Amino acid sequence: MQVTLLTPQKNDPKRVNVFIDDKFFCALPLIEVVTLRLKEGLQLTEKQLMGIWQKNLQTRLTDLALNYLSFRPHSEKEVREHLQLKLKKFKGNDAFKNLQSVNSQELINDILVNLRSKDYLNDVNFSKWWIEQRQTFKKKGRKLIDFELRQKGISDDNIEQAWSLPEDKLSESDIAMAFIKKKESSLERLSPKVQREKIYSWLTARGFSYETIKDVIDTLLSKD
Repeated sequence: MQVTLLTPQKNDPKRVNVFIDDKFFCALPLIEVVTLRLKEGLQLTEKQLMGIWQKNLQTRLTDLALNYLSFRPHSEKEVREHLQLKLKKFKGNDAFKNLQSVNSQELINDILVNLRSKDYLNDVNFSKWWIEQRQTFKKKGRKLIDFELRQKGISDDNIEQAWSLPEDKLSESDIAMAFIKKKESSLERLSPKVQREKIYSWLTARGFSYETIKDVIDTLLSKD
């Protein structure tokens, strides 16, 4: 098998189309072409060809992961599942007919290790961002936020680290109070007993602790 043509892509000159025996084989970043010392006329073994193909696949998946992360932070579990989904879609594409011979799990692991090494993936930083988002915009309590983070594959140690990171933030009581303030019009005509029940139900559903809920109820209803 021989490299018969190397040509830059029209829309991205930094990527090179690789032709083997006059047939398109794959596209690689220019830096990879140089690293692999590919040149027209080069003879390749089946093993070398498969190595090039896997490098192409790794590059494709890395680009997809970076694009996924460009919209908002994601946990490592989310990125892994995103890449697994992309691989499933690739299996129906003739251009990826060699996919069956690839160890998908090992390939994705390598990509995740590379992303972690460059700090594109960091479950503690992701958790910190998630906590800030859920407290600020959703007015949720810690119990519910912790549950959501575990659903996203975050370990308890990383969750604890995220909560302990220094930052200027509102207390749980402040967040719960801000949520209830938006509901005040729904409470106005209710008896104190029903108000307590409503507040308790709302805040429990949003993951606030008993201590926080009691503090909010005592503060609000002490005005009456």
